[in-house]
Parts: sequence; C-alpha cells; structure tokens
Amino acid sequence: MQTPTTIHITARTFTGKSFPIDVEPTHTVDELKALILAAGQGKHVKVPGLEYKGHELRDTRRVDHYGLAANDVLHIVPPSKVPKIALELVREDGSVFDITVSSGITVAKLKEEIDIEENIAVRQLKLVNSQRDGDGEEVVTLLEVQDDKAISEYSLEGQKVLVDVSALSVIDILVSVDDRIEDAEGSRIGVVVRLDQTMGSFKELLLNRHSFHCAEHSLILNGHELKDDEQTLGDLGVVRGCTVHAVAAVQFSVVTLAGKYYGFTLKATRRISYIRKLLREVDADVGDQDDCAFSLDGVHMLLESHTLWDLNIYFGTAFILKDRRFITLFIQYFGLASNFHERLGMKFDDKISIDGSASLDDLRAQILGTVPSSAKWIFQPPNQVYLSHRRRPLDGTRTIREERLKCGDVVDITLLPLERRIPEEVEEREQMDSDISLLAAHLSHLGGGYYARFERLADLADLENAITMEQQALALTPDGHPDKPARLTALGFSYDTRFERLGDLADIENAITAEMQALALTQDGHPDKPGHLIALGCSYYMRFERLGDLADLENAITTETQALALTLDGHPDKPDHLSLLGVSYSARFERLGDLADLENAITTQQQALALTSDNPDYLSLLGASYSTRFERLGDLADLENVITTQQQALALAPDDHPAKPAHLADLSTSYSARFKRLGDLTDLENAITMGQRVLVLTPNDHRHRPARVSNHSGNYYARFKRLGDPTDLENAIMTAK
Repeated sequence: MQTPTTIHITARTFTGKSFPIDVEPTHTVDELKALILAAGQGKHVKVPGLEYKGHELRDTRRVDHYGLAANDVLHIVPPSKVPKIALELVREDGSVFDITVSSGITVAKLKEEIDIEENIAVRQLKLVNSQRDGDGEEVVTLLEVQDDKAISEYSLEGQKVLVDVSALSVIDILVSVDDRIEDAEGSRIGVVVRLDQTMGSFKELLLNRHSFHCAEHSLILNGHELKDDEQTLGDLGVVRGCTVHAVAAVQFSVVTLAGKYYGFTLKATRRISYIRKLLREVDADVGDQDDCAFSLDGVHMLLESHTLWDLNIYFGTAFILKDRRFITLFIQYFGLASNFHERLGMKFDDKISIDGSASLDDLRAQILGTVPSSAKWIFQPPNQVYLSHRRRPLDGTRTIREERLKCGDVVDITLLPLERRIPEEVEEREQMDSDISLLAAHLSHLGGGYYARFERLADLADLENAITMEQQALALTPDGHPDKPARLTALGFSYDTRFERLGDLADIENAITAEMQALALTQDGHPDKPGHLIALGCSYYMRFERLGDLADLENAITTETQALALTLDGHPDKPDHLSLLGVSYSARFERLGDLADLENAITTQQQALALTSDNPDYLSLLGASYSTRFERLGDLADLENVITTQQQALALAPDDHPAKPAHLADLSTSYSARFKRLGDLTDLENAITMGQRVLVLTPNDHRHRPARVSNHSGNYYARFKRLGDPTDLENAIMTAK
C-alpha cells in the first residue's frame, strides 16, 4: 500500500534488467541505492552510479531535488561509464584539493560540490589560460569562468588547475640568479609579493630590498621573458612557490664557414635568427649563407626559433656555422591557378628535401617522382609545368641556391606561366560578373581549395576563407539548382570542422541545419544521398559529444546506418561510412554500457580497415575501441592491440599533418595506461616523450590542448612518485600552469 507521498519508479541496469522501486521524495540518493540493492537481491545488482534524464544523481541529494515523478526510469550506470572530470583547486594558502565531478554540471554546481566535499566556501573561480602574443611569446592569464556555464564548455578533460582568486593575496616566490657560467650554482632570493602588483614594482622591490639590479638580467618564467612592466604578476602566471630566473647576458662566439671567430654578448632570450642578423652586419660573406645552419656540435642543426635559454648556453660557448647541403621546400600544387579547372581535383601539398646546388629542372623531376601515378599525366606534354616563388617565375636552368630559395620556402606549381595567368584572371572575372551561375561555381570550387589547404596545413585563416566562399556560393545558388544540396553539405562540413577546432556551439547548429536542408532536397536513389546522410550523422554525433543528448547519438546511428545501406560494395566511401558508424556504436556503449554496441564498433572498424590500404584515421579509431573494451573487460590483449594500431597510425601520418598531434596524444595515453597496469617504467618514459611532441604540435587555441597539457603533467607526476626526482615534480607543476 503506497503512502500519498510514495513515488513508484523503475531502476534499469545497463544490461536491461529492471526493478520496480517505491521511494519517498525525502529519501537521499544513497538511500535510493540501498532500495535498489534490496530489490535486486540475489541478482548480482550493483549500483555504483545513477542517471536520470542524462544527469548523474549525487548520493547526498534528496530524491525531490531531481524532480522524479511516478513511472520515471533511472539508469544504473557502471562507474567507468559515468563521465567524470578530475580537478585541482588551489587556495590562497597554497593548499591543493582534488575533486572529481560530473562533466555536465555548471560552475555554480561545482562550487557547491567543493563546499560539500571539502567544506570550502568558494566565491570566484578562474582557470589558467596560455596563448602567444604577436611576437610568438607565451602569455599566461587567468580566464574567468561563468557560474551558468557547464564545466564541459571549457574543454576541461582530465587534470586542470583552478584558482580561487577571491582569496589570493600575498605569496612567496624564489628568484634564481643565474650568470650563465658553467658549474656555477648561482644564488636564490626569497621574495614575498602580491599577485596584483605590477612587474615594474616587483623590479623596484628587488632593487630596494635585495640590491638586485634587474636591468642587467632577463627575468624568465617557464621559459618566457617577463617584459611588460605594466602587467601584474598574476597575469604573467606567477604562483606560490614558483621560480623566476634572473639570467645575465650570455657571452659566446660564432665560427663561420671561413673559420673566422666573432664574439657576442646577448640576452638569453635572443633567438638564433637574431644572431644570424648580427653576423651579417659584421661579415658580408654571411649574407650569402642563408642556407647554412647553426650547430653546437657540427652535426645537429639548430632551429632559427631557438633561444640561448632554450639551448642552455653558458659563457664561452661556440656556435658553428655549418654548410647545410640539403634544404626543405614546401610544394603547393595549383594553389595559384586562376581557372579552377586547372586544379583538376588534384590540389595537394607536399614537401621535398633537395641539394641546394640542384637545378630547378632537377627539382621539377623530383616533384614528378612524388606525384601519385593517377596524376602524373598532368606533367606530360602538351601540358607545361611552371614553378614560381611568391609569384616570381623560377628559371629551370638556375640552381636552387642561385634562386635564393631557403628552407621552408613555398614553391608553387601551375600549368600556366605567370604572364598568361594575370590577363586570364581579369577576363574570367569579367565573364563571371555577367554569369551568376559561373561565379557561384567558381566560389564553390575556391572554397573547396581553401578547405583542402586547411586540411593539410591547419591554418585557421584557410578554414574561415572556405566558409566565406561557400556561403557566397550558396547565396548565388537558387532553389532547384542541382548543385545546391552538395554546396549545403560542403558548407555544413566546414562548419563541423570549425566547431572541432574552436568549439563554438553555433557552428554545429549551423552545420546540422545546412545538412538537413541538403538531405531534404535530395531524392531517393540519388547517388549523393549517402554522402548527405553521413555528413548529417557526423554532425549529430559531434553535438552529442558536446551536449550529451542521447537523442543526437541515436539520430547519428540511424542516419549512418541508412548511409551504409545505400553505399554499394566497392564504393570508395564505404570504408569511411563503416568507420564513422563504428565511432557512434562505441559512443553508445560508453553511454549505456551495452557490450553488443562495443562489439559492433570493433567489427565495423575492422571492416573499414580491410577495405582500404593502411589508413591512420581508421587505425586510430579502431585503437580507441580496443581501448574502451580494455577498460570494460580488462583483457591485456586489447591494450596491446591499442598500442599496435596507434603505432601504425602514427607511422602513416605525415609529420606536418594536422592529425599528427592526435595520434601522438592517443599513443601517449595508451603507454601511460600500460604503465599503470604493468609498472614498466619504459612505458611511462614513452608516454612523456610522446606528450612533449604533442604539446609542441598542438595550437594554443585548440580545444584539446588543456586535456593534453593535463595528461603530460600527470605523467611527470607519475614518474616523480616512482623515482622521486624533484625535477619531475617541478615539470609537472610548470606544465599544468
């Protein structure tokens, strides 16, 4: 007999078992779990987590807090499947508290959780954010988080440092005085500062209280010079216990190709490129040696972006100017073509290393050797291939060095010489002004070219240009035009890509709208319909990842299944469709815990890989599914398969490919997981090595950078706990900042 306040609900396990429960609104979630355990007695029921309408229920909350009603269904979720984020809260006194919360809660709820779990009243939270200024220097700031935003909107994945800025006041730091003299220990000055004081006042404090003259030193924190006297210490990234390095000017010498020695004294933050500039001023012969590189050992070449601080240069170090015989050029195919038909669907980019004494004809021959066999006909008569650099024609009889090409220069390949291309551009533009259809087609193809270059070089400006061109092309395309669905899908795909890069929810909404319009305009039986379906499915999946709405994931699986059913065997897109469906199956397993979904994911991804030559993306996705099954079942063979597939994916991805950081990050995570399972220190070393490469290749504005920074910091901390080396602990802290 139910009391008037009793609510009749159903608890359902991830395997489909259901248990009727009578609960009172005043019961806590913990008491509700006890009722479920009692109802499932003898049926091996465990209740590690509960979800209601996609939201995790907290043990300390009452049932009526979540608004449960009669006949509602609660889902029993395995602990490994409840989305969690581990955070660190740094207090004004330097103490650190760890807390693990659901990724979907708001910042306001996070403050409540901190109050409940740690008995700490938090008024304001900010998170550490780093970006580069116009000079390429890293600037660390504190980014304010809004109470009404979900913490998932800030892309916090894994460990992240949060600061209770409402309590920050006075902290102590160290100033390490380093005169860059080998074997000198230097000295340390303990300083008490306020985070709201400016850099200028900090320098005055050092002079007045410690008689230390900052004008004679560079102040460096985390490898970056603190230059702006108007910025506050807090804005510059100073935190309790950190070390600011005061580095004196460095005296060193340079040995030229002719054996001449030149001495210099420079700030430790000066770059190799600046040394080259000074060397040109004192030795005219060096001006003709731009293709030569600086070296410390005569073998390994130094990057122009290296600073003296990066290289740990001490008093008396000698740089060697080394003849670099081979230089690397970037090749851009048809990037300057005025007529989009010249591209012939073959716009791709490459890079080539070649002897600087080789001729341009030799370069042309080497380029031909790298072109896919299906495109070699473009380079055969009657076609003529022209090389240019910054719109300057390159003479085939001259050498690369005579043309003053340097490492990193871009060589453009076209079928028309420059003097013919310019008048043709004018003529074509005049024709397009009177032919809207031709102009729309040109804009659409131009957008595709920008997008292709973004895929290769990851320059966000190319993606922005692609979206602009595609929007303009679509505006000129009337309803009923046969190309309108394809142009809608292309625009939707570009929106998807920008959402992946920047995380703006408006982009994914625009993508879904465009792709739904494309699908509505496409008749059954049209050969493009599978492509429109798969594009819409991908967008549904990305929105599910962001918002967690299970309906989006179900829509993704439905549309991707329809696309696969309409894709004939032997069609070149079939591997893609299989792989994407596998990703969605894997996500549904993560959400609902049905092992059949995970098995379907692995099967479809294996089929995708079997239908094509080795593909790094397919390998990476299959590795992710193996990883999920390892987390569920604990079978070490799955973890070994993860590492094998990820190693293959990494080997197949070109060094300059935008996906390279993701492959490195995946492999680093897997090495870390195997270290935790087996304890082999080699795995942890590999994880750290991979993590270092990941952070170098990941842009500061990338939405996954915070997670990758966190993982790398965690690996340093794991090695510190294993070996006790304080350097690892310092690296862990500095990386997290």
